[in-house]
Amino acid sequence: MDSLIAIGIIIGWIVALWIEKYYVSRATLLPSVLAVLALMIPNWNQTNTYFQWFILIGVLIGVIMFGFLISKRSIPSEIYSLVYPFYCGKTLMPFITTIIIFREFFPNELFMTSFWIVSIILLIIGWYIGIKFFNNNSPFKSFSS
Repeated sequence: MDSLIAIGIIIGWIVALWIEKYYVSRATLLPSVLAVLALMIPNWNQTNTYFQWFILIGVLIGVIMFGFLISKRSIPSEIYSLVYPFYCGKTLMPFITTIIIFREFFPNELFMTSFWIVSIILLIIGWYIGIKFFNNNSPFKSFSS
């Protein structure tokens, strides 16, 4: 694996765990979703349709949030609460990491069952570490309070 890619993965996880503790940032959502989309494009037809829609909806939300950032307008807190569990770094980084690892080491298993198992395990571990050790909000905290 190229060292530059490894550094990018580490920086992505740092942003996910240390910066996006309580909400997803307007500045980080679009680049994160576009990174997943860019990694998926070569294998778009192999990808699960629901995951394709998940990413495309994320791109749309990211463009809207980036537009609010550029125009220096705030977004209602309810939008942050809704977007946080689905599109923050702790949710997207497991997919980015798994796509890169599988593309490099297990290309025939990309987007197969083992890929999704590894992604879900990384998703659970990422959220657990974020909540337990980095004082991140739990994904649905704002919905339960």
